[in-house]
Amino acid sequence: MSRARLLPVAAWAAVAVAAALAWLAAGGPGPAGAVQQAPAEETPRGDRLYTTHCARCHGADGRGATDPHNRAPTLVGMEAARVDLVLRTGRMPPADPDGSGRGRSWSDRDREALVAHMTALFNLEGPLLGPEPGDPAVGREVFATHCAACHGYTGDGGVAGGGAIVPRVVGLDPAVIAQAARVGPFQMPRFAEGQISDEELGDVVAYLDEVAVEQATPLGLGELNPVFLSAFAALLTLAMILSCLFLAGRVTMFPDPEPPPDVDGET
Repeated sequence: MSRARLLPVAAWAAVAVAAALAWLAAGGPGPAGAVQQAPAEETPRGDRLYTTHCARCHGADGRGATDPHNRAPTLVGMEAARVDLVLRTGRMPPADPDGSGRGRSWSDRDREALVAHMTALFNLEGPLLGPEPGDPAVGREVFATHCAACHGYTGDGGVAGGGAIVPRVVGLDPAVIAQAARVGPFQMPRFAEGQISDEELGDVVAYLDEVAVEQATPLGLGELNPVFLSAFAALLTLAMILSCLFLAGRVTMFPDPEPPPDVDGET
């Protein structure tokens, strides 16, 4: 081959080698490359949910924030049951900027993906709880011993000591009841397995399921908890006192009789 024909061939060969080297440096034929970012739809679901709904307050590393106006706690090492409970009850992310009100309603698929992601990333501790079917008769005794003082004997909630608002527990997801008993969210005490066993948690859920199908009073009340009962008694007493004062203020209860005839004027 003549020199004139050899030069173009060599040039094209150099171009091909350079292109091959560039292709290899970019990471090869797929998303496994070191510098090529995976498409958004291939990003794990939990990762995308955390970035969208949680990272703003808790941080990408899950350690919360140092801003005094941001009260987001660290997630690192937190109980998995606590995280799952907060998501099940819709408390996070909050609906309002000040953290009040109910937030997002999570689907089971999103919640499970998010909890799994945070468990792997932030080393969430402990198992997720879901009680087994139980005996409502046993659950009634357990509920009366440990829960009725605050939630009422029919689980309607109300107001407890210190002005704490006690939520209604009838009709809740069984996992919410079990996890709340173990985690002890907010002012609620934490019950260890020595106080309420896993089997007894199932019994409590069975009891609340039976309460949920019982008919309430004509006014729609299942019971009057101690606070509302006290208010009801106070209003009834006040009504009786006002009634007595009203009746006592009347001189007579009956109209005066006709005056007797004037006998002196008779003929």
